[in-house]
Amino acid sequence: QGTISALFTAQPARRPSGIWMSTWARTRQAFFFEKVLLPELLSCGAKVLGDYAKEHSENSFPPLPVRGEDVFVWFMRFADRSAYERFSSEVAQSPKRKEITGHLRGVLNRPEEVLLLQPTSRSLL
Repeated sequence: QGTISALFTAQPARRPSGIWMSTWARTRQAFFFEKVLLPELLSCGAKVLGDYAKEHSENSFPPLPVRGEDVFVWFMRFADRSAYERFSSEVAQSPKRKEITGHLRGVLNRPEEVLLLQPTSRSLL
């Protein structure tokens, strides 16, 4: 119990900085992400922290219902707002942009959601 509460009250040695970008998409596109989108994001200056897809297995805890939709999310980190804006400009000018957005429009069942997050002063990230 002490360890868990210490985790939430710990003060980081330095105030975290930067911006995290989280993109959520309702689709099964992990292969497309790995082979096409990820290399393009990296070439535009992104630091991709991870990507996650919904696990398709039986719900072994029925009191907590699991929705049946496909979800894929990835997280990127930028040093600051201007780094994010440079990345956005690179993406907008990318020759592969039309090809990638065309593919995504064909497989997404709704527009992706993009969240820009900033660590709080007590964040351990």
